[in-house]
Amino acid sequence: NPKQVRIVYHGNLSSPDLTPRNSHMIRNAALAGVLSRSSARKINVVNALKFAGLRGIGFSEGFERPTGHLDTIRIELETDKGVTTVEGAIVLERPRLWAVDGIRCEASLEGHLVVVRNDDVPGVLGHLGAVTGRHHINISSLAMGHLPQTDKAGAPPNGILVVETDQP
Repeated sequence: NPKQVRIVYHGNLSSPDLTPRNSHMIRNAALAGVLSRSSARKINVVNALKFAGLRGIGFSEGFERPTGHLDTIRIELETDKGVTTVEGAIVLERPRLWAVDGIRCEASLEGHLVVVRNDDVPGVLGHLGAVTGRHHINISSLAMGHLPQTDKAGAPPNGILVVETDQP
């Protein structure tokens, strides 16, 4: 259940020319994307702000100075289970996923996608291939990322797999 949506603009998107007053289309598109996942009603950029208010979902926007070579948008979604963040960009005129929960994992945002959060241990990719193969689902592309090992107790780092398949 979404509680709060925060949209953070990086790079040139954080310039003084892009303010909450004239970033409304990006904001409404982000809200529509979040709300359409949990609503039977048709949510779009025109009515997204209204439906967020009706459902008691707060939103905010932030503008951060460039930290790299890419203009990105990060969406932070707070639910009753915690906060999830996704960051994306337009690269060569195509939408790209840039990171999930701070884990860098560049992937296309087109086609049939499965995002898997996993422990970064040997065998995860093999298991995924076996499951998709058993169901005759072809993997057309795959992107992976993980956090560096930081736990001294030996727990594996968190990983992300973004899998594009040829069919649902």
